[in-house]
Amino acid sequence: MKRAIGVSVVLLGVGMLASWYFWGTLPERYPIHWNAAGVPDNFASKWIGALLLPWVGLGLSLLVAFLLRLDPRKTNIEASMKAIEVIMIAMNGFFLALHLMSLQAAMSPKMHLSSQWMMLLLGGLFLCIGAVMPMLRSNFFAGIRTPWTLSSDVVWEKTHRFAAWSMGLAGLLTMLLGLFVTGQVGFFVAIALILVGSLLPVVYSYLLYRKEGLHHNHAA
Repeated sequence: MKRAIGVSVVLLGVGMLASWYFWGTLPERYPIHWNAAGVPDNFASKWIGALLLPWVGLGLSLLVAFLLRLDPRKTNIEASMKAIEVIMIAMNGFFLALHLMSLQAAMSPKMHLSSQWMMLLLGGLFLCIGAVMPMLRSNFFAGIRTPWTLSSDVVWEKTHRFAAWSMGLAGLLTMLLGLFVTGQVGFFVAIALILVGSLLPVVYSYLLYRKEGLHHNHAA
């Protein structure tokens, strides 16, 4: 996780520099949440809105690094580390992009946040996560962690290969929506795609577990 934490520190620095550079033009009443149409519906002091988000990525990376130390499947964690680092770096990049978007929105007259850019970012994030799913080995903190994947390496591996397709396709379709569809409808469809792409592997892991007959073995 050292590489991911190092990247988190660099991206934190970029985010803080951006906030510092635009500080004088940022409003005191800073938007921190937007509805599906990209209209701000919650505000905070700019000391919170313009400074907090850059720290989220670093805080998340440090939390994950701590949790990984607690995982009893140490060998699998080590084997999964490259994939975990890719996921953490992608998430930190997502947070930085979201921070820069919020700065731009805060300085614009209507404080509007582009739903199209949000869809592109979400889609890109899911493409990155989906791409490394097959690289994850069975552990308690990263991946599709269901009772069925955690009880069988076969179910874990097949589920994560399936997740690579379901999450990757959801990410790609979400990015295409961001390119060609505007407004609330497109955003709601994008969220639905992300949810479906995330939940399908959970259902698949259960069905695969039953297909493999593993529930009979455990019952016995």
